[in-house]
Amino acid sequence: MRQLFILLLFCCSIIACKSTKTTKDNPANANKIIPKQAKVKATVVNMTGLDGCGYLLELENGEKLIPLNLEEKYFSDKMKVWIAYSITNSPTICMAGKAINIESIEERKE
Repeated sequence: MRQLFILLLFCCSIIACKSTKTTKDNPANANKIIPKQAKVKATVVNMTGLDGCGYLLELENGEKLIPLNLEEKYFSDKMKVWIAYSITNSPTICMAGKAINIESIEERKE
């Protein structure tokens, strides 16, 4: 009986262990900040025709980002910009990409 209890306790402790593996859906990645010195190239894209969307940022790899704090002076379709951002779990109506907070943004001359 005692061996059964120890085995049951061991199994419960194994099951209770939490994986530390991070995935894109893992909340551990929430509010991940891209360092300011690691700004990335992006293009402002007018997606106002899509339900709930406004101006989005498209990265060079085609990934779309939903900026929650894009300044109005950047509301220009196809404007090239440099951005540093943090990913957020804030809900949005637009389903075209990941919601982000812009840490810094500047127009890119190319």
